Amino acid sequence: MVHGRASWYNGGTTLRIWAIHTTHIYFINDDRSAPMLTDFDHDLFADFTLCPTEPFVEGSGQGAEIKKIEHAKMVSRH
Repeated sequence: MVHGRASWYNGGTTLRIWAIHTTHIYFINDDRSAPMLTDFDHDLFADFTLCPTEPFVEGSGQGAEIKKIEHAKMVSRH
């Protein structure tokens, strides 16, 4: 389980989850597993159960699919 922030970003893989208190980013590469973030103006803070689709590489992002979201809270970026 990863306590993180899911956010939409422009370019490349658009949905990313930052594992809070780390420098690790997960790229969500399965549109069906993406949480219901409706716009670029909000972030979703939650406990994410992720299934990595790529091996972990220190200092690099990692592809993943979301299997479960718990304790979700939507927060405005403004």
